[in-house]
Amino acid sequence: MPAHLPPTNISIPTMLNAAQVTQTLEDSLSEKTAYRPHKTFLLGLTGGGYVALGLVFFITSQVGAHVLPFGVAKVLGGIVFTTGLALVVLTGAELFTASTLSLTSRASGRITTSQLLRNWVLVYVANLCGALTIVCLVYFSGVWYDDHGQ
Repeated sequence: MPAHLPPTNISIPTMLNAAQVTQTLEDSLSEKTAYRPHKTFLLGLTGGGYVALGLVFFITSQVGAHVLPFGVAKVLGGIVFTTGLALVVLTGAELFTASTLSLTSRASGRITTSQLLRNWVLVYVANLCGALTIVCLVYFSGVWYDDHGQ
């Protein structure tokens, strides 16, 4: 190392083994299951809304895509749909599909069955409400009728 540069202490992340991954997953999901109901519902509401927005982006990208080569249109649709999933990950929103992993915390005895089911129901209903909110916004805005509904 050159003399004019100060030494750096770069921490290199280590890979976790399977047991550590499971433990980290259980810790995270046990914490999420303990959220207050209104927090869980709001996170689920935004999660459902983000996925619905991804679907709106997908549908919008496919309007007029018949002039593009088949593969290009599908890749474009895949890229814009994942925007919704990226929003879920980046904001920490809740999706029911991820909440089903809470079963690992239940299997290890860290949460009760009632906590598990309460979380599942809250997130599922919230995802549905979030998605339906976006559906209503799109429907009542009239965007669906652009290009004569084609």
